[in-house]
Amino acid sequence: MLNIRISQDLLAAIIFILIGVAALVFGADLRAGTSADMGPGYLPRALGWTVISLGVITGLRTIWLHSPVVGQVKLRPIILILVATCAFGFLVESAGFVVASAIAIFNSLFGNGRPSVPYALGMVVILPVALAIIFIVGLGLPIDLWWF
Repeated sequence: MLNIRISQDLLAAIIFILIGVAALVFGADLRAGTSADMGPGYLPRALGWTVISLGVITGLRTIWLHSPVVGQVKLRPIILILVATCAFGFLVESAGFVVASAIAIFNSLFGNGRPSVPYALGMVVILPVALAIIFIVGLGLPIDLWWF
């Protein structure tokens, strides 16, 4: 009898299969066409079956190989990163990119414990400026830097 334990590879396989099935379900109404005349549903179906195959292969690996057991799930980092992302989304238009990203970065710093004051100040000051240079100046995203 097979002894399949809940491992990281098994959970990854389940996630891959669910994503592939979702791609097939959401792309089912679209015309697939052929390889020579691709329709809008061709790529979702091809990617869906590819991701399902990857999930099956990953799931079969759990039978032959031993992967690490899934450990305890820590809710604090998950909740704080989710709150930081939502705060950025709500604040980016009213407070500007730099302030919104600084608040999101400050909030997410506490996900893995208590950061030191110099580290937190460095991240809150340097990272928003670097992100503004990359996304607004470099890529030209039409987002206001500041609230004024």
